[in-house]
Amino acid sequence: MRMKRTCVFAAVVLGMAGASAGAKVYKEHEDVFKAAQKSGKLVVLIYIRALDFDNRHPQDRLAKYMLQQASAMTRMYEVAVIDPHRNRMLLVTKFVPAMRAKGRISKGDMLLLPLWVVATPEAEFLEGGDYDTVKKAGKAAWLGRVLSLAKTYPRISETTLKRAREVLAKAQEDLKKKRYMRAHEGAQSVQKIWFPQKFVAARKELLANIDEKGVEELERADEINTEGKFLEAALAYARIKRRFTLKLPAGPKAAGKLNVLLRQHNQIKEQFDRACQDEEAQELLEDARELAKTNEIVKARAAYRLLLSRYAQTPSAVLAKDESEKLGVVSKKPPSSGSPDKPVARPGDQPQTGTSKADREASAAKLVQLARSYHGSGLKAKAADRLRTCIKAYPHTKAAKEAQALLVQWGLDGR
Repeated sequence: MRMKRTCVFAAVVLGMAGASAGAKVYKEHEDVFKAAQKSGKLVVLIYIRALDFDNRHPQDRLAKYMLQQASAMTRMYEVAVIDPHRNRMLLVTKFVPAMRAKGRISKGDMLLLPLWVVATPEAEFLEGGDYDTVKKAGKAAWLGRVLSLAKTYPRISETTLKRAREVLAKAQEDLKKKRYMRAHEGAQSVQKIWFPQKFVAARKELLANIDEKGVEELERADEINTEGKFLEAALAYARIKRRFTLKLPAGPKAAGKLNVLLRQHNQIKEQFDRACQDEEAQELLEDARELAKTNEIVKARAAYRLLLSRYAQTPSAVLAKDESEKLGVVSKKPPSSGSPDKPVARPGDQPQTGTSKADREASAAKLVQLARSYHGSGLKAKAADRLRTCIKAYPHTKAAKEAQALLVQWGLDGR
C-alpha cells in the first residue's frame, strides 16, 4: 500500500510539472534551493503526504487544489512538492518553529497537512501555515497571498545582482573617502535587493557606519570648539554639513552648531569664508580628477566648469585650468599668450606659458596668503600643503621663494 501511495504522489507531481512548458517542480529541499539561488526567485514549498486522494476529505481536496496551482506558480517561484515524512528535517527545525511564532499552526503542536511555506533562496522563512490557514482564508485568498509575496520579493537576476554589488562596492569606497552622502545614495539605490542575506547585511552595515561616522565627526568638532580653536571648529562643522548634506542626521546638527559658533565669534567670519571656499574648491578638484581618471569625461568636465566658475579665485581653480583645457573645457578668459596648437603647460612645468607673469605672481601670492591664514589659526598641515602647492605650481615666482622660507621658518619643511 505504501509503495502504491508513493507512486501516485510521484505521478501527480510529474504530471503537474509537465503541465507548463519549461516549468519544473522539485521534490527535494536541496534541489529547489539550489535552483533558487541560481534563478534569484523565492521558493514555495508544499508539503503533502504521498497518499491516494479522497475527494470526500477536505484536506485531500485542498491538497489537489494546491498541486494544481503549483505549476502556474513556477513563473514567479521555484516550487517544490515535498513528502514531509521523507524530507522532515528542514521542516521541523526551521519552518515549523517560525510558523508557530507567527501563529500559523492553529492547534498547538499538531501539524495539519498539507503545509505550505514561502522562503528565500537561503531558506529564510517568510510566510507559511497549515491546512487551517488555507481553509479559513479560502483557496483563492491563499493563492493571492502567495503571489503577492512574489511581487514584494521580485526575481533578482544574476545581472541585477552583479550591478548591485558594484554599486555597493562603490558606496563602500565613497565611505572610506568620506563622501558620506554619495555612499548613502549608493546604498539607498540598491535597497530593493533582498537576496542574498550577505548583501543585505553589508548594505545595512554601510548605512549604520555612515551614521556612526556622523556622530564621530560631530564629537571631534565639538572637542576642537571646546579647546578654543574656533576657526578650525567652524571649518570642521562646515565640512560635516557639506559631506552629509541636510538630508542625513549629522548635516543639520553641524549646520546649527556652525551658525551658533559664527554668531559668537564673528571676528573669524572673513577668515572662515575664505578658508571654507578653498576647501570646497579643493574637494571639487579632487572629484574632477577622479572622474577624469575613471574616464567619466562628461561628469569630469561638469566638475571642472563648476570649479572654474564658482571658485575662480581659489588656488584649486588655478591648478585646474590646464587640466580642464585638456578635457575640452573652455575657460571664460582665454590665456593671454601662447599658441593653441602648443601643448598646455601643467602646474610645475617649466616654463609656464599659459598665463602671464603677473597672473602667476598673483596666484602664487594668494597661496602664500592662505598658508599664513591657516598657520595663524593653528592649521599647520593645511599651511604646509598650500606652501608646497605654491612651490610646485609657480617655481620661478617671488612667492615660491617666500613659501620655501616659510616652510623652514615654521618647521614644516620636514613634514
